[in-house]
Amino acid sequence: MNTKKCPRCEHQAILRPRNFSDQAVASLVSWGDMDRKIVGHPICDDCHEELRDALIDHQRAATEKEAAAGRARNRRAS
Repeated sequence: MNTKKCPRCEHQAILRPRNFSDQAVASLVSWGDMDRKIVGHPICDDCHEELRDALIDHQRAATEKEAAAGRARNRRAS
């Protein structure tokens, strides 16, 4: 199989197109996990996994923050 330099990590690897939603891409770019210049370009499996994990981690952090805010509101209302 042909390998090319991944535009994200610059390692030689087999590159594949990745289908992140527009919202996921916008989030990854705004968080600094993905450079705008690689949007729409194929990336390697390792980078795909890192970006997927970043989305999960950010979602988990947002959910935990939301839950903590809800608990704080409940304590104030009691």
